[in-house]
Amino acid sequence: ESKRQHQVSPSNFLEQDFVTALLIVTGEEQKQVYFLTGHGERNINDLEETTEGFGTANNSILAENYGASLLDLSLTADKEAFEAEMAGDGVNMVVIAGPRKDMLDEERAILDRYLDQGGNMLVLLDPGAPESFRSFLARWGVEVGSGQIIDRAASVAGNETILILNSDRYIGQIPEPTLESILSIGNLTGAIGSTIYPGVAPLKPAEGTVFVPDVFASPDPELVLGVDTNIFGVALAITSNSTMLIDGPDGSGATDDVPYYPAMAIRAFAPLGVDLPEDFVPSAPASLVVFGDTDFASNQYFFSGFNGDIFLNSVNWLVGDTPIASIRPKPFAFRELIVNEDQSYFMRFSGWLLLPTLMAVAGGLVWWRRR
Repeated sequence: ESKRQHQVSPSNFLEQDFVTALLIVTGEEQKQVYFLTGHGERNINDLEETTEGFGTANNSILAENYGASLLDLSLTADKEAFEAEMAGDGVNMVVIAGPRKDMLDEERAILDRYLDQGGNMLVLLDPGAPESFRSFLARWGVEVGSGQIIDRAASVAGNETILILNSDRYIGQIPEPTLESILSIGNLTGAIGSTIYPGVAPLKPAEGTVFVPDVFASPDPELVLGVDTNIFGVALAITSNSTMLIDGPDGSGATDDVPYYPAMAIRAFAPLGVDLPEDFVPSAPASLVVFGDTDFASNQYFFSGFNGDIFLNSVNWLVGDTPIASIRPKPFAFRELIVNEDQSYFMRFSGWLLLPTLMAVAGGLVWWRRR
């Protein structure tokens, strides 16, 4: 039964098939997405409805007319093939989905070179992510904090570690023209509705990053925009002021330094700490989208609310194909009703008290009129 819930009718792919035919006719090459493996990442061949399986995300990428392959940089054959593809601009995006073990220095150097050449990367990390991946991202403008975000006012009823972000928590178009021209995230987040994140690590900009919304809170935003920088970033989503950060699963070590950023997007012309020459001419920057959670895009949660859409919109944005999101099929899938604690209380007590009370009042009125 659970497998039927995630099946998509073949007719739903007609628009994708039409786009594929257009790509063939126009001579456009299929864009390639590589899933990094070898560090305990999620399994893209697993279709079981669990948080370990990432097969639904993989199949959805294929349905968007991209190629998808595994990439193990510890293997000589994969490393050589990847570097050859890099040299020929054949790598359109790398996905890092929930690593649990540190990467080797040689692997990190290859990924650094890929971003140096204007690569695109989607990174999904969980609370307690390996240090090598955290330090790698810090060099490219994103610091992954310790602990995880909880929100008692916007979480799944009975589990405050599962964060609910509604559409008003996502940033749309950036009001400053210069930053909007660089980052331009309106098509990534503009149509996103309620999404759930089961255990989110907090993200923040690394020092030296021009960051939205911080730039607008500066006493002199024009001065901030005039500073030479390698990296521009934007929070894709912002938590409410009722959130807090906990260090342990028992809720210990709670801090209140709100708001927090569950997801960020980055455009980087060079990593932090690298001085650009005076005659530097910006070319295609490296682009990154980073989430502080991996489970939201797993088989278990992919069709919950707009989870699949924010994942695929990120893929589209990274490879420059955002308009594809407008023709994405909507599968007929079982969608569990997800409510926060306040909504749960309302539904429970309205069922127990409100309806019986209304029936009693109505019965009393009928009796009074017939008396």
